[in-house]
Amino acid sequence: MMRNLPLFLFTFVFIPASAQDFRIIKTSNEATPRHENGFVAAGDKLYLIGGRGVKPVEAFDPKTNQWEKLGETPMEIHHFQPVAYQGKIYVIGALTGKFPHETPIPNVLIFDPEKDRWQTGASIPENRRRGGAACAVSGSKAYITGGIIDGHSSGTVNWLDVYDFETEEWRILPDAPRKRDHVTSVIAKGHLYILGGRQTDYHEEDNFTAFFKTNQRAVDRFDIKKEVWATLSGNLPVPTAGGGAVYLNNKIYYTGGETAQEKAHHEVQVFSLDSQTWEVAGSLETGRHGTCLTVLGNRIYIASGSENRGGGPELSSIESLELK
Repeated sequence: MMRNLPLFLFTFVFIPASAQDFRIIKTSNEATPRHENGFVAAGDKLYLIGGRGVKPVEAFDPKTNQWEKLGETPMEIHHFQPVAYQGKIYVIGALTGKFPHETPIPNVLIFDPEKDRWQTGASIPENRRRGGAACAVSGSKAYITGGIIDGHSSGTVNWLDVYDFETEEWRILPDAPRKRDHVTSVIAKGHLYILGGRQTDYHEEDNFTAFFKTNQRAVDRFDIKKEVWATLSGNLPVPTAGGGAVYLNNKIYYTGGETAQEKAHHEVQVFSLDSQTWEVAGSLETGRHGTCLTVLGNRIYIASGSENRGGGPELSSIESLELK
């Protein structure tokens, strides 16, 4: 005979085993709040560079969780994806100046972290200058994709160029399938992947932010050896602009960015090169856009950026995700 047992209401929250959530790092001091900045690993430290206004370069030491303030940038530098090569940090495809007619920086800029010193590198061909472009390194070459010629006003492009660090040679490659700026890229297994972005040159009367309608879902892939483009069958689950991406352990991680919603995005979107599929596998503690992801060891890091769509509030926090 069954007894009358008390009835309990259970609520089950399914947390997938693959959930990969970032956690804010408690630091002994604060970085300078900034957004539309670069963030990159070089040597055994992480470097925050640029952003709106003239800001100091700041180095983060993961061993001590401390920021070190270095010298200021030689000019206002924003909307770029910095890359490291042989211990130096390169800025290729950046903007300078004030909204909405920011102008492309005409030269490659090089920062030496050891000497805390900037130098002006090779001139970028005049007809290929833009900012808000993606930049990724393979061997001794940097691949620069997309961007916009006139700040937040006009001239979104689908250009692809390659810059040789050793010879300072600049070469034009086949155009990408789509125009995009506020875009990011990674290189994985001989292919360049282009993620996110939008066409900021798209405007409607009395609606300057209409360009959010153009956020890009498609993921385009360039075969570096064959120099041919293709488009993946699987789209980015949450298309944003101004997000960051890295490649690690046979997976591409994309997070952050902005859309028409007020808050910047927090979703961690992961693409498996094995299964060729996307999943939303985790979250940032604080959504942000206008910054970069970077990798050091078995950790992925993100720092600074804007918490809301547009220019603020600017963040100073740093988050990381440890991969087992």
